[in-house]
Amino acid sequence: MQEHLKNSKNILIAGKSGVGKKSLLKAIIQKIPSSERVICLEDYKTNFSSLDNVTSFDYTDILDDNEKIAKLFKNILSQQPDKIVCPYCEENFAFELLKLVNNGVKGVCTTIYATSMQDALERFLGKLLISCTGIDTEILKRRIINSFDYVVFISDSKISKTVEIGEIKSVHDENFKIR
Repeated sequence: MQEHLKNSKNILIAGKSGVGKKSLLKAIIQKIPSSERVICLEDYKTNFSSLDNVTSFDYTDILDDNEKIAKLFKNILSQQPDKIVCPYCEENFAFELLKLVNNGVKGVCTTIYATSMQDALERFLGKLLISCTGIDTEILKRRIINSFDYVVFISDSKISKTVEIGEIKSVHDENFKIR
């Protein structure tokens, strides 16, 4: 997994609350060489700014202002980061993240609450549908497939944690196909 982000793959980390999505994300970031610029979108719950190569932007004050969010993402793009980390994909961030990736940014990593890999992609699609009305669902599905390389699903039982890594391939019978 570290190699995937190191090689600038775009990754969606999914799982239920409390399974360690942000902890995994922080562990991955700590392994990125300090020569690479990492930009992190943080809220009051995360603290990745303590890492040497991370520049953080706190978005809590602009969460309800789509215009300011769009400006924030434009500012991030202008800084030409090597990696972009969004510890939680807010509804109004999904489309902006997708635009960054479609503008050629690699190494985007975010987390999302989900009960399976398939559910993670469907929830991301749902966030897109909420934030950008008027765009065809099939087009958005293709954009997701072309944007994210992998989905990582963390599950937790009383006995152990399980991490599954799936490569996003296509859409089949209205569902995302994951290998």
